[in-house]
This record gives sequence, structure tokens and C-alpha cells, in this order.
Amino acid sequence: MLQSAYRKSRTTIVLLLAAAGLTVGSVATVCAADSVVLRLAGTPTGATQITAEFAALPAGMIARARTDDFVARNLALNWYHRVLFARAAQDDGLLGRDPGLARAAAAQARGLVAEAYVRDLAKTRFAVTEPELRQLYKIEPALCAADERIRLARIGVSLARHASEAERKAAQARVDVIVERLAAGESFAAVADDTSDFVESGGGGDMGWLPVESLRTAPNGEPLVNLPVGGRSELLEISRGWLLYEVIAREDQGNLDFAQCRPRLEDAIAKRYQRDLRKRSVTELAARYESFLDIDAFVAAIRAVPAADAPQAQSR
Repeated sequence: MLQSAYRKSRTTIVLLLAAAGLTVGSVATVCAADSVVLRLAGTPTGATQITAEFAALPAGMIARARTDDFVARNLALNWYHRVLFARAAQDDGLLGRDPGLARAAAAQARGLVAEAYVRDLAKTRFAVTEPELRQLYKIEPALCAADERIRLARIGVSLARHASEAERKAAQARVDVIVERLAAGESFAAVADDTSDFVESGGGGDMGWLPVESLRTAPNGEPLVNLPVGGRSELLEISRGWLLYEVIAREDQGNLDFAQCRPRLEDAIAKRYQRDLRKRSVTELAARYESFLDIDAFVAAIRAVPAADAPQAQSR
């Protein structure tokens, strides 16, 4: 019975992850657009509903979950728990016993919708124009300064935390073979693809571009900063194995061209005018809806909320 319950729970998690586009590790699966993700009191929730829900939330919520199995599973479980608890709160009469709770929940929803509305305004009515971007590019070149960066490749042999002596010797033997192959003239990329325990997205051990300043402060980073293009590090022994690095390319400090800098320019303008955009929009909407806020009355109302250690608060 417990195994059956576990299988059902895991199936629900897998469907949730697939619906949200979270194709990670062992939980990745193919989920049809009309797959039922959850059944609650006889009511189904479909994959398309989950996809739409998560698409409306801040992108950062699922960015890590796309590649991190642990984060993805927690995201699914937290969603599932909230659905169950919210339904139970409604059915058990909690909203009736605590009328302010429903309004607080609505306030949270309003915040999400309001932020989406402001973003939509920025993209439509107040979209950044090409002349504005080019003007900013000319008058503030510091925005487009390119930091010094380095592109590294690595080969790694990992060792388990509680590895036995035999396992350590086997890992050391692998390291010796890697060193011998490189010394014989084989390319770093080919040896990395054949032997490394670290699978990089670029292939050949390519780690992509890294800022030099951040690399300086990383463990074992300072010697790498000073290597020339094509230079290789010494064999580095770390707590969980061994690493070797090679410098693929370097770029000195300079300036990005307009096309490269465009995302920075757009972001800078968006941040600078966001406050002004909010003020203008609030003024327009207040006139549209003939609204008025008594700030002093609002402040008095929130100050009337009992403190956490007050008898009234404890009795709730």
C-alpha cells in the first residue's frame, strides 16, 4: 500500500515537472498537452493549466528547476501541498473564521497581477525606442564597458566523499592516463570528452566565458588568471578529486558594440523610468476610476494590528 502511494505521488510530481517544462534528470518525461496533472476531489488539473500558471509567475522561480533535479522536485511538492492546504482551509471553514485571510490572499494575487500590468505597459505604451537606445549608447559609454574575461576548459576526475583506498587508487590511475595522453600531444578537448567526469554544455570541457575578477577570488583561481591562451594548469587536487584546466581564449577590457550592448541599454532605461512609469500610470488610473486613498487612515489601520506577542494575537 505504501509503495502504491509512493508511485502515485511520484507520478504526480513527474507530471507537474513536465507540464512546467522542467525536463531534468530522472524526472524528465514526455507529457501530452492534455495530460491530467492532478485530480482533487474529482476535479482534474491539466498540463496546459500548469504551464500557463507557471508562465505567469516570475521567471526566476523555475530557472534553476530546469537543470536542478532537487529544486524541480521541491517546486512540484510545494505546489501540491499548497493546493491541498488551500482546499482544506476552504472546506474546513477557515476563511469564515478568519475573514481577513481571504482579503490577504487577494492582496497577494493583486501584487502579481499588478506587476504583470506594469511590465505590459512598459512593453506597449512606453516601449523603448531605437533613438533612445542609441542616444544612451553615445552619452554613457560606461554602460557598455566589457570586462576582462577568460574562456576555460577543464578535465575532472571525481572521488566519492567516503571512497575506499581501492577506489582512490583507481581514480588516481585514471588521472595518470589523462596526464599521459596530454603529454603525448592529444588535444585537451578530445581527452576531456573521453575521460572527464564533468560534462560541460560546450563539449570538450568548455566552461564558457568567465569574468577574470570573479575567477581571481575562486579557489585555485589566481594561477588560472595568469595563464596564456593554450596554457594549462598544474594538476589540482581538490577535496573530491582532481582538475586540469586549459585556457581557450581571452578578451581584454574594451567596449561592446551597439548590438552587443543593446540588452544592457534596454535594462538601464527600464530601471530608470520604471518609477516614472508607475507614477504616470497611477495618476491616469486614479482619474479613470475616480479613486482616492486616505494614507493617514490606512496607516492607523495597519498600526491597529495586534503585535505577535499581544494577547489578542495569541488567542486567534
